[in-house]
Amino acid sequence: MSIKEKIRKIIDLVSTDQRKLLDSLSEEERNEIGSTQRWSFKDVLVHSSFWWNTFLERLQAAADGQEVQVMPDDINEINDGVLEEHKLDSWDDVLDENVRVRQAVLTWLDRLTEKELTDTELYEWTRGRALYNQFLGDCWHDEWHYARFLAEHGKLEKGVALQENLVSQLKILPEWEYIAVYNLACFYSVSGMKEQAITTLKKALKLRPDMKEWSKEDPDFENIRQEAEYQKIYED
Repeated sequence: MSIKEKIRKIIDLVSTDQRKLLDSLSEEERNEIGSTQRWSFKDVLVHSSFWWNTFLERLQAAADGQEVQVMPDDINEINDGVLEEHKLDSWDDVLDENVRVRQAVLTWLDRLTEKELTDTELYEWTRGRALYNQFLGDCWHDEWHYARFLAEHGKLEKGVALQENLVSQLKILPEWEYIAVYNLACFYSVSGMKEQAITTLKKALKLRPDMKEWSKEDPDFENIRQEAEYQKIYED
């Protein structure tokens, strides 16, 4: 299976999860106005569209031989601003834009060659990472927010199922195993699943011991910092 086919498989998986979630929303959930502390599903769609659009704009700039925009340091400030700007947009407008941008992503993916997707030196703005990682990162990003929405709206088990299934499906890309497992540990932690978070973090750090220092500072693990089993990870 080519890299392009693998990416398409993951995009299709996340799109299917999105459709199921959309079909399950109540009218109240569709019309909910969220906050920066507790996003509505409309906020999730706005957020997703914004970052996919940002990626597509960078692709287009590179294709046109123009300078690619450098990503700002304070992503949280941008996210809050985007949600504030669009919080009163209609559900239909937000959904239509998300459908449009997701189709544009597939159009771009079809256009790219295997070399363009896998060459780590082709695009300076990817900082030495192959372009396909950006597609996968944004897919994971979407699935994370779908799962967090479910967890924050009383459907934690369904949110966990989304995350665990995505990790399982990412086995078709072995180089993504560490990323998938580490992010699953993050999800368990922020969802209050301390035992699972610690166990999964241990697994992730066995795959990539060099990430141990970074994990000490990762805010997603604040929920488990004081746990004895977590602290044992860093005793060696």
